[in-house]
Amino acid sequence: MNEKNKKFALILLVVAILCILTAIIAAIVVSGGDDEVEVEPTVLPTATAAPTAVVPATIEILTPDTPIPVSPGIYETIESPAVESTPQPVGETGLILRSILNYSGKFVEDGSDEQVSDIFAILLYNDSGSDIEYATLEYSTADGRLLTFTFSNLPKNRAIVVLEANRAVYAETELTLISEVIAPMETMQLMTDRISRYDGGNNDMVFTNISDETVENLRFYYKYLYDSETLLGGITYSCTVGELGAGMTISVSPSRYVSGGCEIMQIRDAGVSE
Repeated sequence: MNEKNKKFALILLVVAILCILTAIIAAIVVSGGDDEVEVEPTVLPTATAAPTAVVPATIEILTPDTPIPVSPGIYETIESPAVESTPQPVGETGLILRSILNYSGKFVEDGSDEQVSDIFAILLYNDSGSDIEYATLEYSTADGRLLTFTFSNLPKNRAIVVLEANRAVYAETELTLISEVIAPMETMQLMTDRISRYDGGNNDMVFTNISDETVENLRFYYKYLYDSETLLGGITYSCTVGELGAGMTISVSPSRYVSGGCEIMQIRDAGVSE
């Protein structure tokens, strides 16, 4: 092989080696090793907040005093003491302390719904002649423990079972009133001239705007029931529906609403200054 051919063969060898090295480097880059690969995130659809469905406008108008059966699944037992105490006035508030109770069931007062057993509760009756928007009562026990009972949205001439705010363990004792804070209100709004409602039977409420004007921001407030006449728990839950046009009907399923076990306390147009 002459010198010219040798040089040509050498060049071909060098080119072949370079091609092999290039292929190896490309394979390493494609494999990526342990490096992170940036991926475009997948955007998931957001859940639709209640209200979720429009229903036919066949409406049964309920009144605030429509009998409703006992709350299912909220409490296990509510026991009165072996010897019933005489109902006693709560200071000058117009409230009547009817009974001291031993409660077991869901702790509804802070929204946790945690299971509790044998804690203090009281049965109150509003004989003040006014609806009560908010109240806090403090009592001391015979052994010096401080008990706090807070509630909201209690209509006049209605009773309520209120659980002790700090889950104090029940013991038979006399209670001495220490302090009371009461905020009365003129009346609890139900907008009956503009809104009709009924329980849909599947943990939902159905609302119809029976007026000729749009309700800008419908909001309602509800409580659990102990029985058809007595409310359960000081806490009041609220649910914002939003805009409801004239003649429009809508079904709302609040997270804590129980068909047959809750009562609507107030309905407001939150878009209107009060």
